[in-house]
Amino acid sequence: MRSLRWRRNRRFVVLFGAGFVVLTLGFGNTRLAPFVSTVPADDSEPAVEAEDIEGSASVFDEGFVHEITISFDQAAYERMVADYKATGDKSFIEASITIDGTTMSSVGIRLKGNSTLRGLAGGGQRGGAGGGLAAATSFGEPSRLPWLVSFDEYVKGQRYQGYEELALRPVTSISSAINEALALELVAVAGEPSQKWMYTTVSVNGANAVLRLAVEVPMGEFADDNFENDGVLYKSLSTGHFTYLGEDPLAYDDAFTQVTLKKQQDLKPLIDLLRWVSEASDEEFAANLAQHVEVESLARYLALQSLLGNFDDMGGPGQNYYLWYDRETGKFTIISWDMNLALSPFGRILGGAGGGGQAGGQGAAPAGGRQGAPAGGAPAGGVQNGVPVAGGPAGGGPANPAAGGRGPLGGNALKDRFLASPAFADLYAAARAEVYDAIYASGADGKELTRILALLGTRPELYDPDVLDTQAKNLRSALQTQADTAGVSLPR
Repeated sequence: MRSLRWRRNRRFVVLFGAGFVVLTLGFGNTRLAPFVSTVPADDSEPAVEAEDIEGSASVFDEGFVHEITISFDQAAYERMVADYKATGDKSFIEASITIDGTTMSSVGIRLKGNSTLRGLAGGGQRGGAGGGLAAATSFGEPSRLPWLVSFDEYVKGQRYQGYEELALRPVTSISSAINEALALELVAVAGEPSQKWMYTTVSVNGANAVLRLAVEVPMGEFADDNFENDGVLYKSLSTGHFTYLGEDPLAYDDAFTQVTLKKQQDLKPLIDLLRWVSEASDEEFAANLAQHVEVESLARYLALQSLLGNFDDMGGPGQNYYLWYDRETGKFTIISWDMNLALSPFGRILGGAGGGGQAGGQGAAPAGGRQGAPAGGAPAGGVQNGVPVAGGPAGGGPANPAAGGRGPLGGNALKDRFLASPAFADLYAAARAEVYDAIYASGADGKELTRILALLGTRPELYDPDVLDTQAKNLRSALQTQADTAGVSLPR
């Protein structure tokens, strides 16, 4: 399969080749001065010769713990923090970054995220349960803060191994260093687009190195890796909702941002989808959704969020998801993003099994479950041992608004209408069974967790071993709980 970059640029290659032949035949031995022009991978990138830094090791090699050091001017950092506290704006500052021994002297870094930063905006601290890994996080500890690294903010076209950006995720406990990596792996195991990740140490301005999780930011490279056809990537923003606001693209500045093909495409396909979901009758929605959305993928996406206990999905308060618009089929695919609350105690308390308002209310019997799996579907929802679990009112969103259904903390019309429609009951049930088989019945959950723990085991100086052991047990228990929510008992 040829890459999207080849399909976008092949006409230029052909024209260049033809021109070269003409010039050679026409000018004979005449010496010609070379003219170099680089066509960007997509029009969101500058038309300059892009420098792609090779580095010494694959940046997302999961086989070892990487090393990142960052340095910047302290005064510039303090101005950036003051600006964020005063306005909420996240501005870039120039920094030098070294990744596994390869240094880039001019990159942009800015604060990233919402909930962690809001807890710090008043200058306070956010407590952690990391047993020394992250006893506290504050603006005085930049090594622990959530960062977005932009390789081309100051050197246009600069890339690191093809990547334009890198997200350094916050780690407030050893469990948050494990559960998101595990969730990202299980999303991929289930056959849905997922971001690459790596463990790394991070040291800022000479401070002691701390363990961090670095995650791929979905951009052009992500699209090339995960989708065959030409298309456009959009990101949902935490400041907006999946709501039709009219035809003016400026009305969606707080809700969505376009990531790729900014000069070839605009928000119109997304606005068309928002309008259709808003205006379609229940009958039209059931009959024609498959013309607008990859419904099988949507069903798997929602099943994954449910079975991984991620309440903060496309319908959660963070509005955490991307959308891929396939320009050939005219259909959208929902992409998982920001899985740090998956399989976490916080996520289970607020949302139980999270992403599927009907998580079992439609009677999905996991096919080919592990030995001892009873016949029949998952529980319809409610409360187990004082904790909300998947499900909720039949045919509607979860009883707890924070679980991603209707309510002040979340909601998504596409998700809610899909889960409420009887027309998609069998599809969603089949998707839950398929996802269950892929991540639980196959044993992939345990295998991936064991692999992640073995990787962390190579750097015991980065955490308290007793804490790691406790968190590993908690995660295994969380996996058991999520499988039980699907109506299957998994003895371990």
